[in-house]
Amino acid sequence: MIARAAGILALIAAGSVISCVQIDRASRDQHSLSLLVPSIFSAESSRIRGSAATQAGLGSRAMSEAKAQIKLRPMPAESLSLLVLAASAQGDEDTALAALNAATQRGWREPLSQFASGQSALSKGQYDIAAQRIVALLSTARLPDETMTLLAELLQQPDGREAFAKRLAAHGLWQDAVLVNAVDNVRPDDWLATLNAASGNGFSPTCDRLATVQESYQKNGVELKLENTNGHCALRR
Repeated sequence: MIARAAGILALIAAGSVISCVQIDRASRDQHSLSLLVPSIFSAESSRIRGSAATQAGLGSRAMSEAKAQIKLRPMPAESLSLLVLAASAQGDEDTALAALNAATQRGWREPLSQFASGQSALSKGQYDIAAQRIVALLSTARLPDETMTLLAELLQQPDGREAFAKRLAAHGLWQDAVLVNAVDNVRPDDWLATLNAASGNGFSPTCDRLATVQESYQKNGVELKLENTNGHCALRR
């Protein structure tokens, strides 16, 4: 009887573990499920909870979740990148730098590593590196909100605008989308100055595309003029 009871309890425990693991995996697509997973099984959920805590400004919670993520998944660069963001939000620059260096060595092309590296470069005034990382994120369309926030910070600096303008003028597939996406995130004067600088480097978006940008600004209450000089269009205040 005791052996049978022990067997039933073992089956219940095994079922609970399997359920927790399945819910943890499902949380990758349905983030609200991460709140249901115990810490010991939170290989995926700790990352989701940590990212949410970082965005909400809950520094100590973000650090706790980031450390839990590293214990459960120590190898991926993404785990270390989460710690970079959490430590930076807490003002723990030593931990952030150490984690960033480790994440970069493991795979800096992973989106969170890209973002953390760009954020670090921007804080140090390394605008070319920051622009490079932002372009990498724009090219993959990952972390869109965080990327646009970082872009807005970069373009507040004259040297940052110049660094990004050079990449805006280079060949690629990401420029078309950022033209309009920047409207809701970047200050109008910063974005116009960047577009003009890029134009000086050979950037030449179509008049129709700039008209779309103009319309987007008008919806935000910003009036701009679309000038057409021999087929070359530009936006002006």
